[in-house]
Amino acid sequence: QQVMAELQQVMSPDLVLGAVRSPEQEALLPRIEALVAVVIGYADHFMDDIGGRLIGNYPMLTEALRRRRVQTDEANRFIERILGLNLTQDQVERGTAFVAGVVDRAGDDGLRQLWSDERHLPTPNEVDAPGLWLARTELVD
Repeated sequence: QQVMAELQQVMSPDLVLGAVRSPEQEALLPRIEALVAVVIGYADHFMDDIGGRLIGNYPMLTEALRRRRVQTDEANRFIERILGLNLTQDQVERGTAFVAGVVDRAGDDGLRQLWSDERHLPTPNEVDAPGLWLARTELVD
C-alpha cells in the first residue's frame, strides 16, 4: 500500500507539470484561471436567466449542477491539474461576482463586451473589480 501511495505521489500531475512548466506558463496561470472563472460566471448567468423561464424545476436542476461542480471527482480534478488549472469554489464565486457586478452596472449588453475584442478580457485584478474592467473597456473602444 505504501508503494502505491509513493507511486501516486511521483506520478502526480502537479509534480510532473511543475517540473516542465516554463516561467512564462506559470505567469499565465492567474489570467487563465480568472478567465475560466468569468466564463463559468457568464454561462451561469445566462443559463439562470433562460432556464428560469423555460424549466419549471430549474432551481433544483441548477443546484445539483453547482453542487456537482464543487464535489467533483478525482478524475475531473486530475484533468484540471493536467491542464494546469486549480479551480476552487472561491474562484468560481469570483467569476460569478464579476458577472453580477457588470450586469448591475451595465446590463447584459455591457457583459457581452467580454467577447467583442480580445483586449476586453478581464485581468485577474479586474475580476475582483468589475467597475475597473468596465472603465478600461470604454477606454479601449
